[in-house]
Amino acid sequence: MATLPPQPPGNPLEGKRIEYLPRLFRLTAADALAAAVGAPSWVQRRRRLEAACERARREIGRAWRHTPPAAWPAVAAGWDLSRPNREIEAYNRWYPVERNLPMTPEFRDFVDEGVRWRPLPLLDAAWVLAAFPAEGAGADRETGG
Repeated sequence: MATLPPQPPGNPLEGKRIEYLPRLFRLTAADALAAAVGAPSWVQRRRRLEAACERARREIGRAWRHTPPAAWPAVAAGWDLSRPNREIEAYNRWYPVERNLPMTPEFRDFVDEGVRWRPLPLLDAAWVLAAFPAEGAGADRETGG
């Protein structure tokens, strides 16, 4: 039978009644229902986007480690990024609506937490080369791994 570790000496709450603080908010029925349904649509969409980008990053990383540096720019330029780009396009299309972002009249632009919202850029060969530079390609070939 496992025993609990001894309490540290001088516990200031030992033997005292703990007072509960009053709640500073009330959970409405609508809030409880929204919590029961799960994460908002924009959060679910963002998770799918991050998963698609991470999957692409892993696949590109594997190819990058096995491709000679001279051949890497051509491989990067031909990489199919359609899946993460579809997720980015869907996120950019629906995020302002799902978050119910306000629009500034002077800029006619959405504002997200006080900052002008900008759509996420699509991934392309420049993104691949920035994340996986040609000079580091083929690391497995050089180390024999």
